[in-house]
Amino acid sequence: MKSKTVSNLFITLSLLCLFVILADNCDIFPRLSAFSLLKSKFGDVTGQSGSALHAYFGFSIFLVAAMVFRKQFHSMMPWLIVCGVELFNEFLDMLISISTLGHISWSNSLSDILYTVAMPFTVFVIAKLYHYLNQKKANTVITNGPAAVLSISDNA
Repeated sequence: MKSKTVSNLFITLSLLCLFVILADNCDIFPRLSAFSLLKSKFGDVTGQSGSALHAYFGFSIFLVAAMVFRKQFHSMMPWLIVCGVELFNEFLDMLISISTLGHISWSNSLSDILYTVAMPFTVFVIAKLYHYLNQKKANTVITNGPAAVLSISDNA
């Protein structure tokens, strides 16, 4: 099931990238600059830095993906969706950077990716550890006392 989800995510990202490349023939760069302007205006209105906005949006996407797909936080799917959305966002930012500056700012892209995926990854790891410890605790066999009789009779 997990490999199917991952492959579907990569197919979706590939199709989005193909769409952006094909849309280049439709004069996409004014739309990309409008997208960049919208992002900077959002930062101006909220008074938050770009790094803080990346962290907030990353966690928001994580929560929405978990709710929409009805996955728990220890599932990898919400985190992979955050990664996919952020990689697509950075792809668009790189296109904007190439069109305006003539080169890609790799340090900005890397820091944006790290800020976006850090909090969802932390929640994912903590939830995965909590889930693992609860499963291990639930699988513990009680061998003494009245609880042992109940656990043995429940399994029979």
